[in-house]
Amino acid sequence: MQLPYHQQRLLRRTDRTLRRSDPQLAAMLAIFAQLYAGDVLTSPEQRPPARRVAWLFAAVAWLAIILSACAAVLSRAAGRLTRGRLGAAQHSRARIG
Repeated sequence: MQLPYHQQRLLRRTDRTLRRSDPQLAAMLAIFAQLYAGDVLTSPEQRPPARRVAWLFAAVAWLAIILSACAAVLSRAAGRLTRGRLGAAQHSRARIG
C-alpha cells in the first residue's frame, strides 16, 4: 500500500515512539505483522458501503414502527367494535325482557 510521504513519516514516528514506550507491545505487533504479511486486505470495493448498511437499518426500523402503529390502530378499532356489539346485544336483551 502506497501512502503519501507525510503519512509515512507520521507512521514511522509513531512506530519509534511505540518501541521506546512499550517494547513488549511493539514486539507483539511485529509478530502479528509477520504472521499476516502475505494476506491481502479487502479493497473498499469488496466491502459493503456503510451508507447502504445504514440505509437498510433505517428502512427496517421505519418498517417496524409503521407495522407497530398499524397493529395498535387495528387493536383499538377491534376493541371498539367488540364493545359496540356487546352494548347492542345488551340493549336488545333489555327490550325483549
